[in-house]
Amino acid sequence: MKLVRYQWLYFLLFILGFVVLATLPRTAFPLFVAVFTAVFLLYGNLVFTEFRLSLATICILFFAVRLPFFFELPQLSDDYFRFLWDGMLINEGFNPFGRIPIEERLSSFKDPIFAQYLLDKMNSPGYGSVYPTFHQIIFGFSYFLSGAKVHYGVNTMRAFIVLTELAFLIYTTFQVKDSKRFIVGYLLNPLVVVEGLGNLHFEAIMVPWLAVSLYSFDLRLYLPSAVSFAGSVLVKLNPLILLPAYVFRKGFSNRFKFLFSVGLILFLFIGMLEPWKLLGNLESGFGLYFTQFEFNASTYYLLREAFASRLGYNPIGFLGPALGLISLCAIVILSYRYRRAELNELVLVVYLVFLMLSTTVHPWYVLPVVYLAVASGRPLLLLWSCTAIFSYSHYVAPMGPKWIFIVAEYAILLGAFLFEAKRRPWLQDALRG
Repeated sequence: MKLVRYQWLYFLLFILGFVVLATLPRTAFPLFVAVFTAVFLLYGNLVFTEFRLSLATICILFFAVRLPFFFELPQLSDDYFRFLWDGMLINEGFNPFGRIPIEERLSSFKDPIFAQYLLDKMNSPGYGSVYPTFHQIIFGFSYFLSGAKVHYGVNTMRAFIVLTELAFLIYTTFQVKDSKRFIVGYLLNPLVVVEGLGNLHFEAIMVPWLAVSLYSFDLRLYLPSAVSFAGSVLVKLNPLILLPAYVFRKGFSNRFKFLFSVGLILFLFIGMLEPWKLLGNLESGFGLYFTQFEFNASTYYLLREAFASRLGYNPIGFLGPALGLISLCAIVILSYRYRRAELNELVLVVYLVFLMLSTTVHPWYVLPVVYLAVASGRPLLLLWSCTAIFSYSHYVAPMGPKWIFIVAEYAILLGAFLFEAKRRPWLQDALRG
């Protein structure tokens, strides 16, 4: 009886931590880090200790830690204004691709006052949308239901995230061995809850699609795997970096079936929204990403400082694209060289390489790493899902990177990677023949 009472007190503290996190803006950085770290320690105890959680208890926790966020707007991100803008365009009968918000004639909109409000709040009004089809469908449906009510629109999008995560919970429960480890390790992770549902980042929808794809691929269910993989790409484009890890593992016939199925699905769904305009937006968007955006980077920051001291200016214009090319080459080489390694672990390493060579690493970019750390049995890498929130120190005056937090974040990640290597070598052969 004492143990049961202790567990419920423990769970109550865990839930209360999320109640507080739902209300904290990024300007309250010290308090946010303190509360988040405390919640992460409670989560870590769930992951690393022998609490025997029933499925009913897990489901209660799943809903309880998400419920507080429905009473608040996203506190750490304002991307939702762009989401509602794209949804408004769709409901106005316009394709969001190829349209620059600041160039729009707002007087032609059904609700020009609300359009102006969204435009004023948007953090990127000077370039077009780069969100793929499934993203846009959710935006359009959310605006259709909510209209000019921002909080309603945000919560409708959150409902899509919760439904996807709930479907993933059910799928994992009935299809995956040791399912509780996956559910607790991923779905109760504080970063997944705060950055996914709380701050409305759709990696929370993309990761379950990707997880089902990886699991199906390991079972040689190539068509379901291809459908799920295409679904993940139609939510967020970055899973495309994993294609080499998929295609180098099997013979030509299965490789062709997988690629053909993925290509056909992407062609059909991206074609719904004038793909040439999407490609144009992606070209400009990737150009900005590689040549102008920099946030919470690791390798890039080191190279930037080295080059800037010699050149006298910020070298992102050539350094960003160069790192992108190096990342692509490294991913292809790793995917071929270690094509017999366990798939989840290989994909985890690919994501780590991609993020370590990126100029921009927002905390929500780490969500795939959270799932893959659990799926590949590399739990120490879950530490990054705690230290990634150090990047919010960027918003503490004066605005800009705070090196002590960046060094701490990546030093802890490097230590976790090395400790995992000592515990079990990385990328050992898992396939035969």
